[in-house]
Amino acid sequence: MGKLRLPVRLYVLAVIAGAVVAFAATPFMPASGSLDPLLIASFFSVATVANLRVVHVSAKTKITVGGSAVFAAVLVTAPVAAMAIGALSTFIGLRFATKQPLYNRLFNASGTAIAAAVAAWLHRGFSRGPGLLDDPVIIAVSAATYYLVKTGITDIVVALQTRRDPVRMWWPEHRRDVFHHGALYLLGILAAISAERQTWSLALFLVPMALILLALREATRLRQHTKDAIIELADLIDQRDPYTYGHSQRVAEHATRVARHLRMPTERIELITEAARMHDVGKVTTPDHVLKKPGPLNAYEWDEMHKHCDAGHHFLQRIPDFVDGADLVLSHHERVDGSGYPRGLRGVDLPLEASIIAVCDAFDAMTSDRVYRSALPHHRVIAELQTGRGTQWHENAVDALLELMEQGAIVPASGRAPEQQVAAAG
Repeated sequence: MGKLRLPVRLYVLAVIAGAVVAFAATPFMPASGSLDPLLIASFFSVATVANLRVVHVSAKTKITVGGSAVFAAVLVTAPVAAMAIGALSTFIGLRFATKQPLYNRLFNASGTAIAAAVAAWLHRGFSRGPGLLDDPVIIAVSAATYYLVKTGITDIVVALQTRRDPVRMWWPEHRRDVFHHGALYLLGILAAISAERQTWSLALFLVPMALILLALREATRLRQHTKDAIIELADLIDQRDPYTYGHSQRVAEHATRVARHLRMPTERIELITEAARMHDVGKVTTPDHVLKKPGPLNAYEWDEMHKHCDAGHHFLQRIPDFVDGADLVLSHHERVDGSGYPRGLRGVDLPLEASIIAVCDAFDAMTSDRVYRSALPHHRVIAELQTGRGTQWHENAVDALLELMEQGAIVPASGRAPEQQVAAAG
């Protein structure tokens, strides 16, 4: 948890505390719902088994069909039972299926408990009849609320870590999984109606739950193929200029090492790696006579070159799996002192992730042979990095890169050792 920003840590603790308060408040919730041990055990078993079969939709988004059983429990069991089923099944699933750290398991389990508590309060408090079919509108509102609260709790923690607007990014993030969740909750409603009469009937819903799980996995596979194709496109763009071929791959490798050296969370490292690999994808719109010019660019040509940040951002933001990375691609030529482009971000407004990509981009450019110059010698590279420390790039990004260079974990693109570069310069 120490790897997280202070606002994120405080938020995580607040969510966990909120779940404790929700459990303590259950005696004051509308008193209805079954406490039948067999029914509760059945829902818990189904939810736990389902949560052990996680579908990784993206680096930070995972879906299980356990939501069906948890929401069914919300509808027919007492609120405290539904909350316990959701929290415990989530905690166990994360422990054995994804091996998340303790704070992550507690946070996600707490989020599920809070969502179940809110949905149960709505259902118990506003339903006008004893039967589930007596007020379908309230059931639909409860399902939507459960989903919004559960995803919202997670989206806020991601937004705090990445400094993004969770409201603006909600639909791009969830537009592909919202329909899957809708099907899961509909299945949960049907399971609740059946279980209310015969507990054993829950077994009949295992097959459709398995089919939904398979459909999710197939959709995820197709999305991964799309991501692979986009990354191949980035490699093809590098090949337009033989002097920059392999540049994006090297920048991604360097940025990954820097992020790990800074002990950033795994999902942020994965995001940085993808964004670094894609940082120059917008150059597909840059004319060849500008991209391959064997000399300095004039003002018009620089304007054309600067457009690649916006072009890459415009392209990637329409692909759900690259939405976060699109913002970093847009910002990889920004500077800490505010003199970068295209938005002139300054200081803390410039994400550290973008600065990591930027400094690795500059390092690879300085240590690569270009048509208009040879790779810079080692001492010149060090001097340039130190000059830009705190003005062009965030200080800790530069310090991490310099430390990794000293350790030999990051080497010049030209493949020459530092002493060979100095000799060549002399």
